[in-house]
Amino acid sequence: MIQRKSPTKSKPPGWLTVGELIRKTGITKATVHHYVRMGLLPRPMKKNKQMAYYAPACIGLITRVKDLQGKRFLPLSVIRKVLSASAGTELRSIDHRILEDFDSEKVYSRKELLRKYPIGSRTFSQLVRAGVLHTSKDDAGYSEEDAQVLSLIAKMREAGLSERHGFSIQHLRLYTKSCDDLIEKEFRLFNKRVLGKLTPEQIVQLARSAIYPTSQLLALLHKERLIERLKRMGPS
Repeated sequence: MIQRKSPTKSKPPGWLTVGELIRKTGITKATVHHYVRMGLLPRPMKKNKQMAYYAPACIGLITRVKDLQGKRFLPLSVIRKVLSASAGTELRSIDHRILEDFDSEKVYSRKELLRKYPIGSRTFSQLVRAGVLHTSKDDAGYSEEDAQVLSLIAKMREAGLSERHGFSIQHLRLYTKSCDDLIEKEFRLFNKRVLGKLTPEQIVQLARSAIYPTSQLLALLHKERLIERLKRMGPS
């Protein structure tokens, strides 16, 4: 009696080989397999020992994982929880609730700020390009924090920290870069300590309570260390 071979599984429409998945997402084959083992990606449909097909949803999931790693600095163990619908919604809710305390109703237009702090349109544009000031596309969404930053920069320039003495707006990137590096480390530490360990209400309360004092602490530590450096440089 002739035995019929069972038909091999054909590739469903939209599904991807591991090579196609790698090309579309930019991750490695080893990373794909690691994500599957961790439960970040659904198990592929096996065609045979050498071939498997991955669901189209894997592209979006990998994009989400990379986003959570790059923007929130979350470990994969936490990302696995966040990828569930309820956890993802919960995380966005936490963000919105934290921001409620810091969203200012007062917004300024570029024209208003330049009238109040006449640093010049060219300098203003350089501050936006350098990431020191932030705005919406219509150039009318400058926040109260932007106004305060501009006030301080105007004072710095009046004191002589301007192009006249060789200080350009690009030098302010020293501060934005340092802040970005510090915030990345803060996010890593905060997320590692609280996500999955505290309730959403506790996380919101902790973040709200910590933002202002930690910002003030940073300013004081900068001043303290600057003074200490000047003392060490002085005559013995």
